[in-house]
Amino acid sequence: DLITLGYAAAQQPNTDRIRTWEVAGTSHADAYEVGAAIGVLGCTTPVNDGPQHIVVQAAFTAFDTWVDGGAAPPSPPPFRLSGNDPATLALDANGNIIGGVRTPAVDAPVSTLSGAAAAGANLICSLFGSTTPFEQAKLVDLYHTKAGYLAAYRARLDQAIDRGLILKTDRSELLAQAA
Repeated sequence: DLITLGYAAAQQPNTDRIRTWEVAGTSHADAYEVGAAIGVLGCTTPVNDGPQHIVVQAAFTAFDTWVDGGAAPPSPPPFRLSGNDPATLALDANGNIIGGVRTPAVDAPVSTLSGAAAAGANLICSLFGSTTPFEQAKLVDLYHTKAGYLAAYRARLDQAIDRGLILKTDRSELLAQAA
């Protein structure tokens, strides 16, 4: 949305009255939202399967607490831009966006999760971004073993929970997916 729809120009800092959560590794819509109907879209490459819905649940919970007079939601940094004219997103060595709400899917990645669709995607598929799985050699280079991956994932998940960006009630489901 920041790039394709031009919202990068509207980025603003968080204040004592506003919180904006730009969720790294997600897209306008994703595999979770379309569910079993994914085949109807006609996408020829995997769409984004980042955990946006998990972060949205945490955001609504934090917002409800704030509105009821409790603590303000976390204030994550915005996505980092590598250029402004035209706006371009800064990416890490794994092809994932830098900044924003961080989840273990981007901080202990097994794929590049992008809000941008694969080249040549039809209009509807362009809303669903893309997932590009890493080759096994890259996974071995990053984590050495499955246990190494799961340890990295668990550590990043616990950090996101501690920061209030993922609910503790979603921990077991996310760990099961990682396994």
